[in-house]
Amino acid sequence: MLVPEYDRHIGIEVYGTNIKGISGRIKQIAEDFIVEEILKDGSIASVTPKKRKEKIVGEGENLVCYLVKKNWNTFVAIKEVATKLKVGAKRIRYVGIKDSKALTSQHISIWNIAPKEIRRVQIKDIVLWPFRFSSKPIRHDNLFGNQFQIKIRQIDDEPNVVIDKVNLILGKINTLGGFPNFFGHQRFSTINHVIGKKIVQRRYDEAVLTFLSEPRLVETEEAKEARAKLKETLDYKQALKIFPKYLKFEIAMLNYLVKHPKDTVNVFRVIPKKLGRLFIQAYQSYLFNRLLSHKLSNSKTLKEARIGDSVVYLNSQGLPSNDVKHVTQTNKAKIEEELLTCKACLALPIFGYKSRISDGIIEDIGCISLTEENIDFKNFYIPDLKEFSSRGTIRPVVTSMKNFELSEIIEDDLNPDKNAVKLSFSLRRGEYATIVLRELMKPNEPIPAGF
Repeated sequence: MLVPEYDRHIGIEVYGTNIKGISGRIKQIAEDFIVEEILKDGSIASVTPKKRKEKIVGEGENLVCYLVKKNWNTFVAIKEVATKLKVGAKRIRYVGIKDSKALTSQHISIWNIAPKEIRRVQIKDIVLWPFRFSSKPIRHDNLFGNQFQIKIRQIDDEPNVVIDKVNLILGKINTLGGFPNFFGHQRFSTINHVIGKKIVQRRYDEAVLTFLSEPRLVETEEAKEARAKLKETLDYKQALKIFPKYLKFEIAMLNYLVKHPKDTVNVFRVIPKKLGRLFIQAYQSYLFNRLLSHKLSNSKTLKEARIGDSVVYLNSQGLPSNDVKHVTQTNKAKIEEELLTCKACLALPIFGYKSRISDGIIEDIGCISLTEENIDFKNFYIPDLKEFSSRGTIRPVVTSMKNFELSEIIEDDLNPDKNAVKLSFSLRRGEYATIVLRELMKPNEPIPAGF
């Protein structure tokens, strides 16, 4: 099937199935896309937490809270919370970067803060609910995944047609071995991977200018005009006067560049480290998407091992472990059995400076991307910005979607003569609901469709 140009822009070149989707639109309003974070211990960050009157449990210097936000960028939300609490943003720890145009809830920990201080915070469309103390801050290792409640609007098909299409797609996906585990659209924000590539190639001047002056596909005309003016004049002082104040990270970089116009390395240190690293991760994600696209184009199933493939074993909770094996003639039969019983999963590399070319699949497709991109593994070690460097890892090629339910098909209350579909499912950490929805909907234009 024909893949939209924007999907190709982020490295997604194929679908997992060739069945026409249900089309429609997501995220027309924030409540259409609800995300609730799940920790390994089973804790769920509800978007409607009950107000607790009892004493907050636990001990330690870290106060763990639910952060419920609507239509907020995660980085900006954390910065705003820190400002209201009058603490440094580094005292606030979190692991998931949730969707901006959505209603989301996640766990955060704040070091050395009293619950009464949290309860005083008043921010529009943000709610903080303290619920326990901990001796350790929230870490990536605590995260299991997310559960989603999603409404797809503007559907033309009648309910029986929608159900038939969804069932046909799910059947084909089951034969394939699962939904392809692409990195989703929100990972890229249209240009994050472009900035990341320039940093990896040590083209810092271009990376800075791209971040500041290139328009995003979804932003206000005011922002687009300000970016265009900066691109034309390269005048940082003038840009400070016309850039919208809500572009907080751009404003921070412009303030630095007014004082240090030639320092296009350290300027990246005025934004959150997680955001800076996200540029590199987005570029790695683009390369992974291209690898997976190539594999899908040449495979009928993602459960069949070939000599040279990598597999990652899953732990008791279904999360990828550190146990990785390469398929050889000797172990091929055993590994294929483990793939079929979901004890293991095929995996592809996320390139980093510790990546190595081995025989088989990496030799076959890994070099293609690297050669075309004019980079080498070693480029992911960045001496000028060591904190942005990445060793590399591997990633399963299919998602772990569980508890899928098409709960309701109703009249769309926001769009006359259209239908709306309510879906729910859960995914493990690092997997994207939009990738599941992309396969079910197959939108001709992803951005207008809410992706």
